[in-house]
Amino acid sequence: MVAPPGYADAEPEFSARSIAHISPSSGACYSGFLCLYRDPGFRGGGYAIREGVDLNDFRAFFFNDEMSSWVNATRLRYCWFPDINFSGAFEVMPAGGSGPLLHPWRDNTASALADC
Repeated sequence: MVAPPGYADAEPEFSARSIAHISPSSGACYSGFLCLYRDPGFRGGGYAIREGVDLNDFRAFFFNDEMSSWVNATRLRYCWFPDINFSGAFEVMPAGGSGPLLHPWRDNTASALADC
């Protein structure tokens, strides 16, 4: 497993939001957040979701079928789903884990996530 870039304590302004945009140049994932990236290797920008927040439809923030890598910097186990409303065969994202590259048949298929 590749160590995620910028894995550190959350900044106060950043942690005040439930969902925050990650710029393509940053790649940082702060403690207490689950970070989803557009490209493999924690690149391409994406979104950071505060620990405890579940999302049933990635279309709400234009990230449906876009995720290629992730970092779970929370204390919770999360699962991502290929279909909205938490449906389809889920994939586990363990607490403190990361996925620098999704399997080719699962790449760009995430549509929802929840702690599980």
